[in-house]
Amino acid sequence: MIRVSLIMLPIEHDEAKTHFAFVSRGWIQVLSDYYVPNNHILYSALAKTSISAFGDNLAALRLPALLAGCLALPVVYAVARRLYSARAALIALGLCAVSVPLIEYSDRARGYSIVTLMTLTAFLFADSLAHRRAAVLWGGWIAACAIGLWAVPTMAWSCALTLLWLFVRTRKADRRALIRSSLVALVVLGVAASVLYAPVILRYRGIRPLVSNPYVAPVSLAHLTSGIGLAGYELLAWTGSGNAFGGPILNVVCVLLAMVMGATERRTTSRILCVTILGGLTVLCFVQRVVPPTRTLLFVVPFLLLLTAEGLDAVVEAATVGRGRALALLGALGVAWLAVSSLRVTEGIKRGCASVVFWNAQEYAQFLKPRLSEAAVVTSTPASAALRYYLTKERVPASAFIWHDTTKSINTELDGAERVFAVICPSRYGLSDLGMGSESEFGTPVIMLKDEQCELLAFPAYHPNRVPPSDR
Repeated sequence: MIRVSLIMLPIEHDEAKTHFAFVSRGWIQVLSDYYVPNNHILYSALAKTSISAFGDNLAALRLPALLAGCLALPVVYAVARRLYSARAALIALGLCAVSVPLIEYSDRARGYSIVTLMTLTAFLFADSLAHRRAAVLWGGWIAACAIGLWAVPTMAWSCALTLLWLFVRTRKADRRALIRSSLVALVVLGVAASVLYAPVILRYRGIRPLVSNPYVAPVSLAHLTSGIGLAGYELLAWTGSGNAFGGPILNVVCVLLAMVMGATERRTTSRILCVTILGGLTVLCFVQRVVPPTRTLLFVVPFLLLLTAEGLDAVVEAATVGRGRALALLGALGVAWLAVSSLRVTEGIKRGCASVVFWNAQEYAQFLKPRLSEAAVVTSTPASAALRYYLTKERVPASAFIWHDTTKSINTELDGAERVFAVICPSRYGLSDLGMGSESEFGTPVIMLKDEQCELLAFPAYHPNRVPPSDR
């Protein structure tokens, strides 16, 4: 219910760009255009299908993410039940149900919730393969990985980590055969991914857009070392945001308790899981020499919460005598946790979205609509994409909108405008970042609208000192 209630939050920058750059275009554009990694191709295709069925609105745009986020919850329960116990599985389900990161990306038109669902699914297949070799299980693992890769290429990390888990959980005597089977599965997965990305590969005559964008560019060793430490801290803080008690500190404590308390087999499982996911991911970052953006690590959050759940279960088990008392205490703590955490979810999501969501974009668009017949709007991130989305909804022609994110000269773009409006976010981008810092050319602006994030400024039509276009 929390996820459904938040589906109409204002659109975020990447979502808006996904909509007007890909989803609103033709199918060829959706499946083949990868000029920026913003196009999560599977998600764009699903969102386009959803909009075709339910109309062009925010709920339809975000529906695939919502479904993936909701479907991930029972898979979390299945993973926890398989590794630990029914009690730990219930705790893990409750933690994930009110997790700010998981809710946030269940209500964003991005492919990360699909990657999270497919990672958990691939993990289940990998753990099953550790106990029983079967072609259908390998097929399930390959399918889950291929779907995740089509959503976001960073699913490659999940593929590697689930294979590592499979290797560690397999008996030493069977590992040689496992390596052979894994190589075959990787070849099949590579073929499947190539087929899914064939439109991109054909359009760009290679895989360069997929492997050479700025987000996967190698960094220096010094940057890598400090960046991974910061990324780890941000991941823990993000995972613990919105918790009713203790925040990320409680998560860390419970993860540690999971590795030192409880039955021997469960302690061992927790240690292996922690080393596989966190240690394996660190090694992959050093091998690839990249510092992953926090949002690409969303698939790690359920595993951290699963370890947190096992730590809480171990504490409850140690503090009570008898199964009935343990369940009663667990139930009371669970109700209190969920009640308080659910009240803090919206606050946590809004705080986390502050830098990428233009909360009043629709109000600004409605204000501008009747004033743009002979004017132009200039704006910058994070206002640009969201404002463009809502101006499009208000049927404002694209010619009235200038998306200007850099300090390039903007004079020629404004030559035909009799009046200019600028939407800026002073804490991040000012007029100088739009190339409009000189009053001698643009005059003194008048503030028309203002809130905690952004300002709408109006400039006179022609300032006396402005250089005529013909003389530039």
